[in-house]
Parts: sequence; structure tokens; C-alpha cells
Amino acid sequence: YSHTLFLTGDRLGLSTLAQAIYSLDPFSAQANVAVGNYYAVMRKRDRSVYYFKRAVHIDPTLVSAWTLLGHEYLEVKNPNAAAEAYRAGLLVEKRDYRAWYSLGQIYELHHMYPFALHYFWRTVQLKPHDPRMWQAAAAVLLKLNRIKDMVRCLECAEQYEPKDTDAYADIVRTLAQRCLLFDPAKAMAYMVKLMACEG
Repeated sequence: YSHTLFLTGDRLGLSTLAQAIYSLDPFSAQANVAVGNYYAVMRKRDRSVYYFKRAVHIDPTLVSAWTLLGHEYLEVKNPNAAAEAYRAGLLVEKRDYRAWYSLGQIYELHHMYPFALHYFWRTVQLKPHDPRMWQAAAAVLLKLNRIKDMVRCLECAEQYEPKDTDAYADIVRTLAQRCLLFDPAKAMAYMVKLMACEG
């Protein structure tokens, strides 16, 4: 529940929840996660890292705490510690797509594209109906100059992205541009789709 409050930016609700469950049991991992989320939403990174570290110390099997710790390490520009936190979470739950995705982002930021692609392929396997996972893989494939593979990924992203979003128009526009290189007929089909969604 604290994660939902964090995502909505509900500082008051998160503060109330964190104080309530921390006062009940300051040694529970969930209480420390709630407090960590509170400090994260307040952008007090050192405090949030402290409480997420406490949470994983109390319960090393709490995957969400490892993931949140990794996210906070990224916020304080410590990608090595973030990668360690994500990997620790994956030792507990190999199907946590957030950790795979975040590791892909870390390697992409360091221009280590083959490694990034490995992690993004894993996210695609775990969440094949999420267009963001396909787009992440496509972005790395473009950097590796694997245009046809990138187009295949974007075609999957297009399939799952709702048609009434800006993201859908961006995907179709990119497909139209890239298909011009090797399949003009397909490029024209994407241009027609693009005009339909922009018109």
C-alpha cells in the first residue's frame, strides 16, 4: 500500500501510514519499506536508502525492498550499488521484471548495449504484453544498428500500445521512418496509420 501512495505522490497519506506501522513494529521489513517510501517521496535519498537497507537486512527475501533500494541508489548516482541491489532481488525472485528492466537501463546508460539487450530481452519474456519492454529492447537494437530487429520489436510494441496514445503515434512514426530503408510498401502502410491516428 505504501508503494501505491508513493506512486500517487500522497505525502500526507504516506506519512500517516509510515508513522502508524513503524510505531507498531519498527523491526518489521514492511514498516521500514513504508518509511523508506516516505523519505523517497520527500526526496531525502540518504534516509530512504537507510530504511530500505534496514528492510532487506530484516527480511532478505522481500524483493520489493531490494528493487526500491536499487531505485534509490540510482537516484543518488550509485549505479554499482543499484545493480547489486537488483541482482540480490533477482536471487530471491527471478521473475521480477522491474529488476531485469532496471539492470538493462544501467547497462544502457553505460553504453554497454549487448548487456542491456540481454536484460531487456528478459523483460520482454516476462512481460510480453507491455509495449514499454519492447520499446526498450528496440532502442538498444537501434544503437547496435540492428534495424530489422528493432522494427520487429516496435511492431510488437505497436500491437500492445493503445491506439489513442502519443506513444502509439511515436511508435508508428518510427516504424514508417525505419521501414523506408528496406520495405517502402510497409513504410507507406505505417504512414497511413500515422495519418489516421494524428488526423
